[in-house]
Amino acid sequence: SPRSFPPTPRARRAVEGRAAKFAEDVIFLARDRLRAQEAASSRDAVTRRRAEEIAADGRLAAFADEDTGAGISLGCGQHCATKGAGNNVLYASTRSMVPVLRNRWVYFEMSVSVAGTQSHMTSLSIGLSTRDMPLNSLVGQWPGSLGMCTTGQLLLSGQWTATADPRLSSFGNGSTVGCLLFLDDTSAFQTWDDVMVDVRVVLTVDGERVVPLVGMGGVMHDETVWQQAHRRKGEAERLEKEDALALCLKIPKDEELYPTLTLHSPGTMVLCRFCAADVLAETRDMVGAPPDVPVYAVDGSVILERGSDVAFVDDEDEDNESDDTESSNCVDIMEGDHL
Repeated sequence: SPRSFPPTPRARRAVEGRAAKFAEDVIFLARDRLRAQEAASSRDAVTRRRAEEIAADGRLAAFADEDTGAGISLGCGQHCATKGAGNNVLYASTRSMVPVLRNRWVYFEMSVSVAGTQSHMTSLSIGLSTRDMPLNSLVGQWPGSLGMCTTGQLLLSGQWTATADPRLSSFGNGSTVGCLLFLDDTSAFQTWDDVMVDVRVVLTVDGERVVPLVGMGGVMHDETVWQQAHRRKGEAERLEKEDALALCLKIPKDEELYPTLTLHSPGTMVLCRFCAADVLAETRDMVGAPPDVPVYAVDGSVILERGSDVAFVDDEDEDNESDDTESSNCVDIMEGDHL
């Protein structure tokens, strides 16, 4: 009726925006459920087990609404995080709904965009954290967390770590940040506070590895699973170079680790890529993984098979075409004015 019709253009845009957001959430949720069903019948045992765990807990590989700080709104089925303009919160963080796999090579990406036609400088940090990290703090500032800022600086458990070339490690609007990690339960060691384990981390920006300065805190130099993988392949000459590209995060053994995003500047949007079908990296070098090891996404889907140097390709071409279309639609939605 005329009385219920939104009286102003702004009110009409708000109504249309809510309807569009609801439709997008439904589409993304349906896609995620179809992917989960497909993963449950995968030929990879890790993928099947992960799909069963996610289904049993009623979770999805996306940002968690209950683990999202004030000032952040989630869209696209909770795959896209946005900090609205005019927000007074300095730091607002959000974490993944599911933790990363343990004792497996895991890789995920996050793509940065700007809401609408805004052209301001983006400021954010992408990394990893445990549940202990407050949602109003910068990822990497809290013990057991690591983050890379748009300036190219690394923050590891409250300690700033420089990179070899900040121009290559800095990122912003249109960039995709990748994170490869290995949470090694066999590395457990006793401290005064707790039993800790090592997490090997390699960060990339648009497929180029971020190189921390050798000798800075958090860079690993002892024998690790990472190094052993190279030794098995007889690539000792690459060992020193690869070791200089990795950071070591230490977390309590009983804690889980989650992909984490902290937004600083308003009007900034970030799309998470926690499924192999959404990952943009196409080769093992772009992921930063050692040879001859399988690499999994956060949802347990296979990104790189053992011995393969290119991203995993499904047997059915039609499924590939559908996945590519869905991934490109994610980017189109991020660039839309309605979010």
